[in-house]
Amino acid sequence: MIIKSPPPHDKPNAKFTGVRFCAGLLQAFKMSAPILSKLLSRVKSDFFSSWIPFAALTLLLTTLVAYQGWTSHQSETEDAARHAENLTYVLANEFINQFKSVDNSLAFVVEQIKPEEMVSSTRSHYQIRVGHLLEQQVRLNHLANSIRIYGAKGDQLYGSNINEKLINVSDRDYF
Repeated sequence: MIIKSPPPHDKPNAKFTGVRFCAGLLQAFKMSAPILSKLLSRVKSDFFSSWIPFAALTLLLTTLVAYQGWTSHQSETEDAARHAENLTYVLANEFINQFKSVDNSLAFVVEQIKPEEMVSSTRSHYQIRVGHLLEQQVRLNHLANSIRIYGAKGDQLYGSNINEKLINVSDRDYF
């Protein structure tokens, strides 16, 4: 099928040329429409005359959806495991850092206390200095409510709260 182009003009009119071109395309479509219609009706009647293609298509789509669901589930499970592992590392590091902070604070207190301050008979002489030292460490370390120092016999020698009542813990297993 050959579509004739419009004859050349001295001053071409773009609107006129476009209308003639569209008219030519419409005529070509009218001629090919019956051929396409016959072809589609034959394919339609052959393909859709049986239930097998529908079942095959349904099975294929169901398989694809199931596979996509499974891969999505696997991906989300791996992401959740990775996230839980990362949180475990973060919590472990946080715990270690807090433990080190308390350990450093207590190590500092041990370094600052002299051996003669650990005798209960000299306690009243050093109580203000050691009490302020312990109070300062409690303020610096937000994890501790108070710090107490006990002698070898289980008697409390010093505490971060200077006004607290002194107690004896000699009944505990570690004394």
